[in-house]
Amino acid sequence: MTLEFVDVTQGRSPECAEQLLALQEEWFGEYAWARDEITANTTASAVQGDRVVHQFLATIDGVPAGFIVCHTNLARRVGLGHFMAVAPAFRGQGLAMQFEQRAMQAAAEDGHEHGVAMLAYVGEMEPAMVPVFERLGFVLLPIEYAEPFHGPRWAEFGEPQFFDRQLMAHRLPDGPELDLSLVAPAGAAAFLIDHYLLPPDHPVVTRCVTAPTP
Repeated sequence: MTLEFVDVTQGRSPECAEQLLALQEEWFGEYAWARDEITANTTASAVQGDRVVHQFLATIDGVPAGFIVCHTNLARRVGLGHFMAVAPAFRGQGLAMQFEQRAMQAAAEDGHEHGVAMLAYVGEMEPAMVPVFERLGFVLLPIEYAEPFHGPRWAEFGEPQFFDRQLMAHRLPDGPELDLSLVAPAGAAAFLIDHYLLPPDHPVVTRCVTAPTP
């Protein structure tokens, strides 16, 4: 069994890009805004200002086995995980952690390439998924986190509305031990301000980016 990853950005491998988009539509079809974003990134440069975008299609012996979409926020010094799924035929083989490890490796490599001392890899989680990711070594961040409906397109629908999420973090390869007082506000700001484009002074944002009390 040979597991391989293709990073679908910068116009590389249009066939893999279509396969990744098909998987994203199958498992995350309710995130219409994300499909447009992923589609745009299949032909855009991976480096976008302070962001380095990664869209990995995973294959096993040439067969699509899942994907993980993430990016590195160099300014906040965190990697962000957006979407990850393992195809049903390949579940139960520990692939979820291998997918996450590939994303974390990418964040560590981006930091090294750009001379940035990275803090951690951070992801948004449904509350029910917290125990699953804790078994994968992720740590629940001590903030009351929320994600906006409609993602970065929230403004098209008026004032932002939110649903509950949890924010979790994992140490990067060869990275420092997690300092939650740094990782929690950096991860929340990277998602809410930089990715979702919410106003920094919105009450939900200010609550989430406030450093936890030691």
